[in-house]
Amino acid sequence: RNAISSLARTGTGQSNRKGALLQRGLIATQLALSMVLLTDAFLLSRSFRQLASVDPGFVSQHLSAVRIAMPYRVFQEAGKNRFAAQAIQRRFASLPGVSRAVLASGSPFAGGFGSSPVLVEGADKDNPNARGIHTQQRYVSPGYFETMGFRLIRGRLFTAGDVAGGLNVAVLSAAQVKRDFPGRNPIGLRIKHQGQWREIVGVVSDVKHRALKVEPDPTLYVPFDQYPSTTFFVIVRESAGTSNTLDAYRRALREVEANAVVSSVRAMPSLIAASYSGERYRLVLIVAFACIAALLAAVGMYGVGARAAARRTREVGIRLALGSTKGAIARLMLGDAVRGVFIGLAIGVPATIALGRFVQPFLFGVSSTDAVSYMATAVLLAAVTLLASYVPSRRASRADPAVVLRND
Repeated sequence: RNAISSLARTGTGQSNRKGALLQRGLIATQLALSMVLLTDAFLLSRSFRQLASVDPGFVSQHLSAVRIAMPYRVFQEAGKNRFAAQAIQRRFASLPGVSRAVLASGSPFAGGFGSSPVLVEGADKDNPNARGIHTQQRYVSPGYFETMGFRLIRGRLFTAGDVAGGLNVAVLSAAQVKRDFPGRNPIGLRIKHQGQWREIVGVVSDVKHRALKVEPDPTLYVPFDQYPSTTFFVIVRESAGTSNTLDAYRRALREVEANAVVSSVRAMPSLIAASYSGERYRLVLIVAFACIAALLAAVGMYGVGARAAARRTREVGIRLALGSTKGAIARLMLGDAVRGVFIGLAIGVPATIALGRFVQPFLFGVSSTDAVSYMATAVLLAAVTLLASYVPSRRASRADPAVVLRND
């Protein structure tokens, strides 16, 4: 009779409807905010993995870019500039562990590039290429394509015979052939660059030069010996386990050209990684905020669950006295948490989709509505919610009905 009278007294007042609605509203708000941040974190994480796995188009392992600045007086003597650059190339190639060393006006992901308008011989006057269209230009020495690991598609690569005073030649990238010679074989045709007609002798595969997420630009390659410059790179391929230091390259350079300067030595993998450092920073930032939001949601869920359990202690004791099992009590207490999860997801999913258009510009190879990211977030939030609600629910289910009724 004591249990029945207690239940009658408490009635619906045992679970204040307004308080319950407020609690569910707080839970739903916390979970909705966590849904937005965690989904964005999953999206950026998947995008980052996609970006980091992009093939740059060349073999970057054991490859380094050494930037050289020659004195201007050497540049004024074109012949001397070529000979000095070649001497530097040979000296670097003789360093311990260096298997190849080649010259280039620029290095992928390290800069040193430029562009110029080119004219395609015989192009129709109505074709914009007949009036000149800008193309990325690279000046490279023989062996450059082999050292970098480019793929030869058609024709030949540069040889030791492609020197100043010889036949002006050029190698084109596949992207330039697709743009300027659609459906045609460009080998043997001519293209005008920097006021000089050059015969096209080869076509090579496209490579990433600026960033992994940027499509390869149409690129024209010219023999370095025919167009030397004061600032250039020596691209070196080293044996596995070998890595020459900046000081080693500086000492080698002083032996050849005392007034030249080694301004930087960068391993190609680190250059590639630096090209998506902005994406890495955004990922770390959003993951940090998402973790904080999830932690706050878990703490909030625990607090709300503990308060609800304390408020319903008498009700729980009465139910136990009337024969209810501890499992049933735990499920009863977890019911509010589960309902909060569904409400939070019902608010959070549309909000995340609506805000996805602001995230999409920062994604690569992943849509802002990626189902995997949404499902992962939902599962994670459900797990966090249930874990946070488990302790107060278990504590409530262990209430001693005799003590509860005695204190009633």
